Amino acid sequence: MRQPSVCVWISAITLVLMVPDVRATYSRVFGGMIGTAFAVLVVWLVTSIGQSTLLLCTTIFLAAFLLPSQVTRFWIFSGLVAVVVLLAWDLASTDPTLEPSLLWERLEDMAVGATLVLVFTALVFPAETRSLLGVAVRKDQ
Repeated sequence: MRQPSVCVWISAITLVLMVPDVRATYSRVFGGMIGTAFAVLVVWLVTSIGQSTLLLCTTIFLAAFLLPSQVTRFWIFSGLVAVVVLLAWDLASTDPTLEPSLLWERLEDMAVGATLVLVFTALVFPAETRSLLGVAVRKDQ
C-alpha cells in the first residue's frame, strides 16, 4: 500500500491533468510527464552543485519568477512548479538522503497519475479518443 503523502501527489496530478477538453487532457498528460522529467533533472543538477540555502532559494525564486510567463506552455509550467515544490521540500527536510528518493517518487507518482488519466479519459470519452488516435495515425503515414 502506498503512503498517504504519495496518494496525495497522485490525486493532485490526476486533478491537474484532467480538463473538460479531451485533446487538451492528452496534451497535458504528455506535457506533464516531460515537465516532471525536466524538473527532476533541474533539481538533481542544482542539488548536485551544492546544498546551500542561498542556491536553493535562488533557484526557487527564479523558477517562481518565470512561472507566470509560461502558463501557455504546460510542460514548462508544470516543470517549474515541480522545481519549486521539490526544492522547497528539500529545504524543509533535515534528512540529506531524502532528496534522491523524492525525485524518483515524483517520477513514479507522475507516471501513475498520467496512466490513470489516460485510462479514465479513454474509458469516458472513447469516441473522441479513437478520433484523436485516427488523426495522429493518419498524420504519421
